Amino acid sequence: MSTLSNNTVVYWGTGRRKTSVARVRLIPGKGVITINGRPGDHYLNFNPAYLAAVKAPLITLGLGDSYDIFVNVFGGGLTGQADAIKQGAAR
Repeated sequence: MSTLSNNTVVYWGTGRRKTSVARVRLIPGKGVITINGRPGDHYLNFNPAYLAAVKAPLITLGLGDSYDIFVNVFGGGLTGQADAIKQGAAR
């Protein structure tokens, strides 16, 4: 956890799945997902199962549209990357 210059709290988490590693930042916002500089739905090929996996930790807590998710992910395929992002967001 860290803070931005305007006292906004930023949460960091690292997720791993098979050969995928995701560094996830959660910043208060409107629910925007950005993965490797691209919109989340584009990066995950508009697959609803992958998008649901990425959003699952926040939806479980009732915070689905309260945080923006910024991710740097590498390694593996899309399934492993989506699960690594999910684990990073949960942490």
